[in-house]
Amino acid sequence: MNTLRALNVEDDDVDREAFRRMTAKLIQPIELHQASSFGEAREMLKSSQYDCVFLDNNLGDGNGLDMIPLIVQHRAEICPIIMISANGSENQVVEALRKGVYDYISKSSLNTDQLEHAIAASLNWAEREKELRDARERMLHLSLYDSLTDLPNRTLLFNRLDQQIHLNERNGEAFVLMMLDVNGFKEVNDTLGHDAGDTVLRVIAHRLAATVRQADTVARLGGDEFACLLPLANASAAHVPEIGINIAEKLLAAIHAPILVDNEMVMVGISIGIAQFPLHGSDSRTLLKRADQAMYHAKQGAKGIQVYSVEFQRNESFALLLAGTLKKRLPIENCGYITSRKSNSTRAESSAKRRWCGGSTRSEALSCRTASFQPRRDRR
Repeated sequence: MNTLRALNVEDDDVDREAFRRMTAKLIQPIELHQASSFGEAREMLKSSQYDCVFLDNNLGDGNGLDMIPLIVQHRAEICPIIMISANGSENQVVEALRKGVYDYISKSSLNTDQLEHAIAASLNWAEREKELRDARERMLHLSLYDSLTDLPNRTLLFNRLDQQIHLNERNGEAFVLMMLDVNGFKEVNDTLGHDAGDTVLRVIAHRLAATVRQADTVARLGGDEFACLLPLANASAAHVPEIGINIAEKLLAAIHAPILVDNEMVMVGISIGIAQFPLHGSDSRTLLKRADQAMYHAKQGAKGIQVYSVEFQRNESFALLLAGTLKKRLPIENCGYITSRKSNSTRAESSAKRRWCGGSTRSEALSCRTASFQPRRDRR
């Protein structure tokens, strides 16, 4: 049985000595420390940790109820408090229990058996409370952090992103949000298996977190997608893209280094899209969308890094319009070829132009947009 380190706060010399003798007879070994006043107990709580506190309600220089928050504040672990008082009304007992006292015992009825039982029951309660607290902390951690890499997840990223937006709206500073996608990860999974893929993701997560500053946030959004939130204090808006590109280049270099998985050297790459607050968006979802659009274009380029441009949005809006219109209005009977013949003094030429035959305003606009894809000699 482990020795219990306990503090007894009692201002009466006789009662304090009687309590010391009683604890010496207990089965539970106790290392008893005693304080004779509120002030002395407060200083002892600041400098030492105790497994249990016995507390008198009526102290010469203070009230025992006022000491309960101090005990809770200065104890890292859950510490049961047993109040032992010569007198106490029903209201005092209720107030003590409400503030966190585990048990309230009258001095007139206190004996060795009652004290032994109270100590054992309070320690069991403290152990259960600790288990519940640890379980709540684990659940909270799982709700905010990725279980594979232990990086912040999407929920925590959006939480920090919203906080960063509110902060920068007040101070007028910019920051960078990056979206990162691992290139070649599917091939690792297909050839070496999902366990190897998990190892690669953990290594990538570690390298990303080790490359950026402690104040930055690296999050895993799911699969092989990551994000980086980079606050840039005192950076001018004009220099933000350059700073973002420099950091992205360091991340690229870190990821391109070989990864040893089951005695196999694995090489993967990464594509990085960069969005800037507030230039590319003033809310979290818009910024993430713009960074994702930039990442898509980074995959098409040789460098693997792309800062968002408004042209991306225009092109994607037209592509969405085109896809939606064709899906809705492209039965085969509504399509045809219109052949026009042009001639001049030296030769005649004919050209076939595929045109939309629908007559609606949207289709006419679509025909005008697609005219840009026709050969130059067919334009007037």
